[in-house]
Amino acid sequence: MTVQIRQLAGIDTVTLSNALVDVVVLTGKGADIYSMRSTHSGVDPLWKARWGPEHMQSTLLANDSGVNWLARCPGGWQTLVPSGGIESVVQGAVQPQHGEASSVPWRLDGTEEGSTSSVVTLSCRLTRSPLCLRRTIELPNDEATVHIRDTATNEGGLAFPLTWTHHPTLGPPFLSGDCRISTNAMSVEIDDTYDLPHVPYRPPCVSGSDEASGSGLSRERCKWPDAL
Repeated sequence: MTVQIRQLAGIDTVTLSNALVDVVVLTGKGADIYSMRSTHSGVDPLWKARWGPEHMQSTLLANDSGVNWLARCPGGWQTLVPSGGIESVVQGAVQPQHGEASSVPWRLDGTEEGSTSSVVTLSCRLTRSPLCLRRTIELPNDEATVHIRDTATNEGGLAFPLTWTHHPTLGPPFLSGDCRISTNAMSVEIDDTYDLPHVPYRPPCVSGSDEASGSGLSRERCKWPDAL
């Protein structure tokens, strides 16, 4: 088991390794898990952007946080806090695409190479919300499994609404026509005003409306396993 501090395209990283897997964490950008490469097959299941990691430190490319987020995204597995999705305003402060935490540098607070696992601890204090985030990533010596513990502390005097989303993206060669999803889900709801124009396959669904929320948006409910 080893923990190594390095850089990738000028961004600080920390790598946890055992005999089964190498896990690269971007401490300099969002505490993303950039890769989880199997030491046996050499396969990393996480998607990588075709433009590579070199744009992670690019200056603003457009007056649009969504365009900039995507342009700087190297792939991998992001944590979206305090918001996810398109740019929004929360308590008067603009929250960029997919939240501030996924784009800012995190501080590496500590590393530990123990007898049973390796552990890294990271933290960051956000500027557009009163949140201090802390993340612990643990890789057991004999597992190809990453254990993540995330906490948020509200340092403000008022309640603060937030969403917390893990955003792993899978890609080739792992992701292929041979992949299957096993789940106990019975159905999937698709918002055709947002998703379906970009989805090449439309499963057999039952149309309806989102009456519960009162939004009036068109919805389609698909039975599993015809949801993909």
